[in-house]
Amino acid sequence: MLVLIVLVLALNVAHLRAYDYISPFDEYAHVDSVDRGSRGQVIVQPDDQLGQETLREVACRGSEFIPALPRCRPGRYDPTEFVYRGWNQASAHSPWYYVATGLGVRALRALPGPGGLVTWARVLGSAWLLLGLYLTLRAADGLGLPRGPTLAALVMVAAVPAVLHASTTVNPDTSGMVGGAAVLLAVLAWERDGRSLWLPALGAFVCATLDTTNAVAVIAAAAYLGLRALDARREPGETSQTNETSETSETSEGVRTPGDHLRAVLAMGAGAGVGVFGWKAVYALLTPRVDLSGHPSQRIFDVDHLELETVVGRDTVFGIFPPFEGHVPTVLGNTAYLTFVGAAVLVAIGALLSVTFGARLSERVGTLGAATLIGLLVSAPVLVLYNYVADGLYFPILTRQALSAVPALALVIASVATRRPGRVLVTGVAVGLYATALGALL
Repeated sequence: MLVLIVLVLALNVAHLRAYDYISPFDEYAHVDSVDRGSRGQVIVQPDDQLGQETLREVACRGSEFIPALPRCRPGRYDPTEFVYRGWNQASAHSPWYYVATGLGVRALRALPGPGGLVTWARVLGSAWLLLGLYLTLRAADGLGLPRGPTLAALVMVAAVPAVLHASTTVNPDTSGMVGGAAVLLAVLAWERDGRSLWLPALGAFVCATLDTTNAVAVIAAAAYLGLRALDARREPGETSQTNETSETSETSEGVRTPGDHLRAVLAMGAGAGVGVFGWKAVYALLTPRVDLSGHPSQRIFDVDHLELETVVGRDTVFGIFPPFEGHVPTVLGNTAYLTFVGAAVLVAIGALLSVTFGARLSERVGTLGAATLIGLLVSAPVLVLYNYVADGLYFPILTRQALSAVPALALVIASVATRRPGRVLVTGVAVGLYATALGALL
């Protein structure tokens, strides 16, 4: 963990220094919500406009993609001169990322020295990432994965574009790493130690309540339990081979019946449902009805029906498979880094396929590979349907919204690096990806 802290902070601080622009992924709105969260404001009204500190940060930092922003100057800004008329696009998001990050920003800004709202909030993105990596390490211990291969896999995922950009800009996407690792760790601990169903339910609740798109990890974890239930249907006296990477952590197979696993799936569904729909109900109860029909974002995303291609088309089904590629700022868009990004994508796909089709259901890492594959392929259509049914909206699901699957994917990659050929490949790609990213940013 100490090695990861040093490596992540070195890379992310270099990114903070080199990339000063406001991210195109609605960072302006997330900055405003963090600012409100720092003052203890949990509920953001749907027609709230961006505050003056947020407007100043946006105008003075500028954007690579948002044209015609007001120039940086002293005095007050008119919110209507900004994108989407200065309305807060993140008002309906779950508040926990904003409140936790906002309070952290408030504490850091009390220290002597420079550092504005955006700078400190971006610094805390590294804290979210490191917490997710720590929980992933604990899950790796539960699977009996060696530390070396696990470290290489975690360094790789920390340097891919989707994770790097999320952890160095202000947005709740990086909380997906925490949520995904939490639900994975909870499920593995429940299966291993015979704890009650509250543990997978709590893991799913934490994961889903951080952000609705974290349903990717919940679906993958539910698929894992479902596949383990199929294996638990074997005769009690039947034995099977176990994966070399998980021999040390396997316990007696029979402590969990198919019914146990299915009840755990239902408990997770209940926990995730409370996390998602509970907040949605609270928000609807505590905010007034506002006519957003004339809002620019509504005109862009509001639809009266879905085309079949938008639900099960190639760009939807395979759009987050794997969730590595994403926005690459100009400063990082060099040939060397992009080449290693492509190599990391191939390693991830190869690891998923080899582990899934080369293992048995009795091997937990193999089951995790199959479950992660299912989660990545199924989740995007599910989220598209959810957005349409719940809010009448359509927008494509991007890799940055599937970061909750990255902890499980990292462990699958680590499992193929336990033998020499895989270890050389994964370590080489991880070192090359990290080195080219850091070199471009310095």
